[in-house]
Amino acid sequence: MRRWLWGMILGLGILQTQAPAYACGEADDLYKRGLYPEYIEQLKQLSENGFVECTFTLGTVYRDGILVPQDYEQALAWYSYAAEQGHAFAQFDLGTMFDNGNGVKQDYLEAARWYQRSADQGFNMAQYNLGVLYAEGLGVPKDERKAQILFALSTRPSEKPL
Repeated sequence: MRRWLWGMILGLGILQTQAPAYACGEADDLYKRGLYPEYIEQLKQLSENGFVECTFTLGTVYRDGILVPQDYEQALAWYSYAAEQGHAFAQFDLGTMFDNGNGVKQDYLEAARWYQRSADQGFNMAQYNLGVLYAEGLGVPKDERKAQILFALSTRPSEKPL
């Protein structure tokens, strides 16, 4: 099973069916009413006012090209901002971008760094992907024992809900 499996499950099963309206209050209403340009602007305003979930949502919108043209540079900026504020899902998505080279130069060391930060918060998809990096020795020293521990941890319910 490849590390991109979680990304595929996530991307196809969750984000595209529910995206991008998450928990951004006023912006969600604009989305539901089909006022997409206003929705994007409201997300940006809320993000600038410290609503990290809206910051994460902007990263997803730009990464996947939902309601806006796909723009990996914008996705990286929004995800980075959310990740630095401790958003586990944004940390995971940054790890995935670096792991797969989506919009950035593939960098397993950077992927491992972001997966680790997310995994430390109990985010099981990050635990799994970090386990794969350890199992394959990509960006981290090859360590089967550590990989097995991370795989076991990843089977527990995530402490960070989707």
